[in-house]
Amino acid sequence: MDLRYKYFGVDFRLAVGGIEITPQGQVVTLVDLMFSLLFALERISSGQDGAFGFTENDDVIHLRQESDSVIVSSSKGSVEGSVNREEFLGETVRFLSECFSRLVAEVPELSVNPTIQRLRLE
Repeated sequence: MDLRYKYFGVDFRLAVGGIEITPQGQVVTLVDLMFSLLFALERISSGQDGAFGFTENDDVIHLRQESDSVIVSSSKGSVEGSVNREEFLGETVRFLSECFSRLVAEVPELSVNPTIQRLRLE
């Protein structure tokens, strides 16, 4: 049994401004995704461009800052979406916080895991 997918595999879909950036039905490992998003969040917060990828495939989501916006695109697609930088930061923090809460609610023992604790945003 592959515990990574039994307990941590999630259906991931990314849409920005109504534009589908990733295909529906893409299963990714939640903890890996959370760490990738956390790193991207730190880069965007510090005024840099960012990116995040997936353990399961070679797709890379690029995050490019232009003025007060973040332009989001996929290495596997030709579309891109734009979102206000502050909205991107707020929604990413909200998403990560909800993921952490759901993760430790489903597997309470993870709340004391030092690696998982690094994903807790305060």
